Amino acid sequence: MNDTSNEVLKQLSDARNFVTWFAANSCSRSTPHIYISALPLCAKSSWVYQRYFQRTTGLARILIGQHEEAVLAIWSLESAVESVAISPDGNCIGSSSQDGSVRVYDIHTGAMVAGPFQGHTDIAWSVAFSPDGRHIALGSFDQIVIVWDADTGQIVTGPLHKHTGWVLSVAFSPDGGRLVSGSKDKAIIVWGTFTGAIALGPLEGHSGDINSVAFSPDGHLIASGSEDQTIRLWDASTGAAIGEPLRGHTDLVNMVAFSPDETKLASCSNDGTIRVWDIKTGTIVSSPFTGHKDSVWSIAFSHDGRWIASGGIDADNNIIVWDTLTGSVVLGPLSGHTSDVNSVAFTPDNTRIVSSSNDYTIRIWDVQLQNKGPSQKGARESSVGFLAFLRNRTQFISCTSTGLLQVWDMQTGTIISREFEGQVEAAMIHSITVSDQDTLVAVGASDPTIRVWSLLTSKLVCRLVTGLKSPIQCFDFSSGGAQLCSGSDDATVAVWDIDIDTGNMVGRPFIGHTGAVISVAFAPDATCIASGSADCTIRIWNMCTGALIYKLDGHESSVSSVAFSPDGSLIVSGSVGGVIRQWDAKAGTLINHISPIHSDAHFNSKSKSNGISVIHCVCFSPDGTQIIFGFGSSLHLVDTHTMKLIFKIYLPQGEIVRWVGYSPDGMDIISVSTTEGASASEPNNDSTRQSAQSPNIIRVWRATVRPDQMASSSTPPDWSYEKDGRIMSPEGFVMWIPPNLIPHMEAHSIREPQGWL
Repeated sequence: MNDTSNEVLKQLSDARNFVTWFAANSCSRSTPHIYISALPLCAKSSWVYQRYFQRTTGLARILIGQHEEAVLAIWSLESAVESVAISPDGNCIGSSSQDGSVRVYDIHTGAMVAGPFQGHTDIAWSVAFSPDGRHIALGSFDQIVIVWDADTGQIVTGPLHKHTGWVLSVAFSPDGGRLVSGSKDKAIIVWGTFTGAIALGPLEGHSGDINSVAFSPDGHLIASGSEDQTIRLWDASTGAAIGEPLRGHTDLVNMVAFSPDETKLASCSNDGTIRVWDIKTGTIVSSPFTGHKDSVWSIAFSHDGRWIASGGIDADNNIIVWDTLTGSVVLGPLSGHTSDVNSVAFTPDNTRIVSSSNDYTIRIWDVQLQNKGPSQKGARESSVGFLAFLRNRTQFISCTSTGLLQVWDMQTGTIISREFEGQVEAAMIHSITVSDQDTLVAVGASDPTIRVWSLLTSKLVCRLVTGLKSPIQCFDFSSGGAQLCSGSDDATVAVWDIDIDTGNMVGRPFIGHTGAVISVAFAPDATCIASGSADCTIRIWNMCTGALIYKLDGHESSVSSVAFSPDGSLIVSGSVGGVIRQWDAKAGTLINHISPIHSDAHFNSKSKSNGISVIHCVCFSPDGTQIIFGFGSSLHLVDTHTMKLIFKIYLPQGEIVRWVGYSPDGMDIISVSTTEGASASEPNNDSTRQSAQSPNIIRVWRATVRPDQMASSSTPPDWSYEKDGRIMSPEGFVMWIPPNLIPHMEAHSIREPQGWL
C-alpha cells in the first residue's frame, strides 16, 4: 500500500473517530457545537483537527490536559456495567448490568437498538455474542444461563438450571452450537445452544470458583481460570482434563483468553500480572506483564493476536495495551474510568477497545494512537512538577511523573521533542530553566548535580558535579546562556561557566545568606545577581567578584521570588507571607510594597494556614510598565509606577498559581497552577517537592483586554459546570465538554480570547 493510500485511510479513520465522538455526546443535539465544542476537544494528532481548527477563529483552545485523547465515546448508564461483548460485524455492543438487564447498543451512535432483555432476577454478570451475531448468552448471579435473540430480545434457550452458584462466565463455541459456562459452584458445563441439553459436564477439578471459561478458536479445547490460582485445559469433545493445571499466578485467576492462532493462552490475576502461556507445553512464553498497580480483572486479545488489552480494578482503574510477544506497553495506561474496569474487548478491525466499568459507563477507545505523534516513551503522560517556558512562550519543557523531560507545543498540545538522554527521576528534580536563546535547558537535582541538555539535539552536553551539600533550588541563565547562576538549600549562590567540555564553577560560592536560597535572577546586563532566601532577605551580588552589593531587608517571611525589570533599574520580590516589594536596584532602597492578603476579601485564615499565601512567582511585563504575580488562586496585575491594582483574575477554587509570565510581545499572560493539595507553606519544604507531582494546569490570558472587560470575570469563580457537560459563566453559555471531564477540570486549560474559560 503506497503512502497516498495510507494517508487516505488515516483521514477516514480520524473522520470516523470524530463522528463517533460527536454522536456519542449530547452536544450533537446542536449543530454549531461541531465547531464550538467537538473541534477544540478533538485529538490534536487527528487529521480533522489539523485540517480544520486553524481555519477557525475565537474557539476555545485546549492547551494541556490529563484527559486521554484515546477515549472516543463515553456512554453513561443507569447501573454498573459488568460485561461487554462486541458483535462479529463490529456494529453492536452487548452489555450486562448489575441491575440484571441485557442491552444491545449501536457502536457508532450509542443508541440502544435492543433491550433491555428481561429474564434474570439478579446481577447479569457475563455476556457473549454468538459467532454469527444473531444470539446473546448471559450468565447471572441467579445461577441460570439464558440465550436471547439479539434483535428481538426473545428467549431462544433457557433459563438453563443446573449450576448451584453464581454463573460467572459464558462463551460460545466457534460454530455457535455449544455454550460453556463456569460457576461459583466450581463446575463447568457445556450446553447445546439451541436444545438447552447438557452436552458435557459438570466438569470438575478446580477447588475454587470458576471465574472464566473460553473455547479455543478451533473448538477443540476449553480453558478455565479459577479462584484456586490455576488454569486448566479440557478436551471440548470428551470433557477430559488435558495435562496438569497451569500454575504461576499467586492469587486468583480472573480471566483467560485464547490467542486467535490457538498457540497461546493469556490469563490475568489478582496478583496484578498478565501471563501468556504456550498451549502445547504449558509454559510461560515470556515474563509476566506488570504495569497495573492492583488486580487485573479482564483481558482480551486483538483479532490479529498482536496485542492484549487488560483492565484493572481497586487501586488501578486503567486500561493497558500490551505487545503479546514482548510484554511491552503499546498504549496506556488509559485512564478515565473511576471504578473497576470489568471487561475489555477489541473491535474486529482492532482499531478500538470497548470497556465497561462499575462507574456506570461504557467507553470506546481509539487504539491507533500508538502510530500517531511522537514515539517517545511516556509521551501520553501529563506535565507535572517543575517546568520552564521557551522564549516564544508557545512551548515549554517539563517532566512527567516518571521523570521524562518533554517539550510541549501549547498550540497543538503535542510533544515535539526527542527523548532526552541520561534523564533523572522526577522526584529528584528541584528546578528547570531554559537559556534565553532556547538552546539549552538546565535541571537541578537532589544528587546534587546540574545537568544541561541541548534543546536542539536532546543530547546531554554538560553534567556538573557541584560538590554542594544540598539540592539546587533555583536557576537562571545569563543573557546568551554562557553562565548559569544557582541557589541551593545550603544558603549559597554559585555561578557556573557552561562549557560543554568542562562546566566549571566561576570562583567560589557567594556566601552571606543564612537560609536556603529560593530564587535567583541575573540582571539584564549580567553584571549582578539578585537572590531571595528563606532568611527573609534579598541580596544583590557582583557577578564577577561575588562581592555583596546590597542586602535588602523588609520581608518578614521567606522570599520566594525575585525579578529584575527589563531595563535593570528595578527589582520586584514576593514572599511566602504574601507581600510584594519593589526596590531600586541601583540604590538598594525600598520604593513601594503591597499585601494582597489584607486587600483580598476572599482570602481567609484557612487559606493562609494551607500555605496558599505564598507568592511563587512575580515578573515584569516586557515593557516594564506592569508587574504580574500569582497569589493563592488568583492573578494580580499592578501598575509598576503606582503599584495600584489594574485587574485581578480568579482561577477555580482549589488551584494554586505556581508560575506566571508574559509572551514576548506582552499580548498574553500565561499562568501555571496546580491543585490545592500540591501547596505547602514553604517553597523549599520537602512536602512541596512531593506535591509538585500534581498535573500542571496551564492557561493563556489576553493581556490587552480592557480592565472593565476583565472585571466582569474577576469575581471568585462564578463558572458552573452542569451535569450534562455545559460550562456556564456569568456572561452565558461558554462551551460543552464530556461530563466525565467536569471532576477533572483542574487538569485542563482552555484559551479564550477574553481570558475567562
